[in-house]
Amino acid sequence: MKIKKIIERLILFFIGTPLVLASIYLVPHYNFWVYHIELLIVCLIANYEIYNILSQRSAVYPKNILAFFGAVLMLASYLIGLHSVPFQYIFIVLGCVIVGMLFMEIIFSLSGNFINSISRLTTGMFMLIYPWGLAVYLSAISSLPNGGALIIIFLLMSFGCDSFAWLLGMLFGKSNRGFIKASPKKSIVGFIGGFAGSVIAAYISFYFFNKQFNGKLRELIIIALATSLFAIIGDIIESILKRSADVKDSGKVILGRGGILDSIDSLIIAAPVFYTLSMFLLGGF
Repeated sequence: MKIKKIIERLILFFIGTPLVLASIYLVPHYNFWVYHIELLIVCLIANYEIYNILSQRSAVYPKNILAFFGAVLMLASYLIGLHSVPFQYIFIVLGCVIVGMLFMEIIFSLSGNFINSISRLTTGMFMLIYPWGLAVYLSAISSLPNGGALIIIFLLMSFGCDSFAWLLGMLFGKSNRGFIKASPKKSIVGFIGGFAGSVIAAYISFYFFNKQFNGKLRELIIIALATSLFAIIGDIIESILKRSADVKDSGKVILGRGGILDSIDSLIIAAPVFYTLSMFLLGGF
């Protein structure tokens, strides 16, 4: 079973990852419309997965309603980037979506039963942020100068962190696991490998995108270290959610990994950090 899982992860890495990167590099038209379709599909699946996790312990709004509000937020982000509107306008849309979510509670409370109101409101707002609100930054990266290169760099850093953490942890981390109670298989060597994987991705990115980021290797390394840190945090956060709900994987969509959320938990937490640092360090501000 362990060998099978390793083979499945390798297939995903050597086939799935290049396909995603190719869709960004080869189809940059209309604000990377293929990438945004992929992002929307991924978030819709993640929406249902986080619903299944949270519904184990809390009352939640119907998952289709949450998917609708999240999709509105994602569509607004895409259109803002497409028409070169300042990204700050997404907060106007976010405010309207939050008001819509609050209005839903009025409808649910017409029956006079308020026992689950607090639970529905808190889980609803959480689901609006996780994954949708954080995933908006995966869209917003494309609107920065050299957006296509930045998306690829971010994915390389995140995948590099995840892959090296898994590989080195599997090979050399058996004796230093268990200090993270939510994810006991994670090791100190694995975390070090994650940072190393992101830094290696920064060097590779600097080589391939030298024209766009000439002379900014130090900045890319700083971004890589911060990205890997928050990617690791994102992975741990999802582990905490799954343990709280007593589930092993968020789903069964991805070979060797489980659910979509198991694959993007690092991305959605690291994306706001990568976006912010890119603005200030790489000339996007």
